[in-house]
Amino acid sequence: MVITVYADVLLLLSFVVTLPVVWGVARLLGYGFTLLRGVLASLICFSATLLAIILKASLPLMLLIYAPAFLLMALVAYGKKPFTDTAKSALALLLCQVFLAGAAKLIGDIVTRGTADGVSILSVILGCVLLIIGIRSKRSAYAFNVATAHHSALLTVETSGRVFRFNAFIDTGNFLREPISTLPIAIIRKSAAPRELLQLFSVGKHLRYVPITTVSGTGLTPCIPATATVTHNGVHNCSIYVCLSDAISHEAVIGTQIITAQGGTTP
Repeated sequence: MVITVYADVLLLLSFVVTLPVVWGVARLLGYGFTLLRGVLASLICFSATLLAIILKASLPLMLLIYAPAFLLMALVAYGKKPFTDTAKSALALLLCQVFLAGAAKLIGDIVTRGTADGVSILSVILGCVLLIIGIRSKRSAYAFNVATAHHSALLTVETSGRVFRFNAFIDTGNFLREPISTLPIAIIRKSAAPRELLQLFSVGKHLRYVPITTVSGTGLTPCIPATATVTHNGVHNCSIYVCLSDAISHEAVIGTQIITAQGGTTP
């Protein structure tokens, strides 16, 4: 039997189906979403589907095609993250796509033949159960972000002529300051820091070592001067110091003193 597949129709379906899925997973896992990244992820899904059709892929071959494709989709859609987070995103994207595919086939079978097969019904039920678990889970990233939305801000850091942006958590108990200048300190998660920012710390230029006390003890942490722009109930600008840490779960953590501070100069 010969099956004709129109690439333009397949591309349109990829956008119609994948864009809402990418957005929904971003909301569920608490990630940011941009239309451009969603479109690029849809193109990756379209390419994988087209390749599977051209190769007339069996189930094992489809797994070989879609596993790296969905990992790449998660990486493109949500940016560079730890591998476990990227794998979790890819699995969520795949499960949502399976649910939608099963629902579409179930509706098509009912409309055209008046019957439904077990695979379609199982896909729909599985998708509904997973969706309910995700929404009802009080520990889900989306629920956490909704509960703490007023503690979130967009942090833009400019240092050595380079600009970096992070989704920051406003910690009302963070009173870290550089002791000489008394400027506030922003903490950036090391795994979320771009390579260019890590290089500035490795070069060692303008480094200040600041004593910081944590649950593991007190130590000296290297910091670099920067200019910060915080978007939270308005735009706030001030001079700060930046340090790196792997002990935080957010991309960045700032104190309220960064929002209330205005101006200031770094040495």
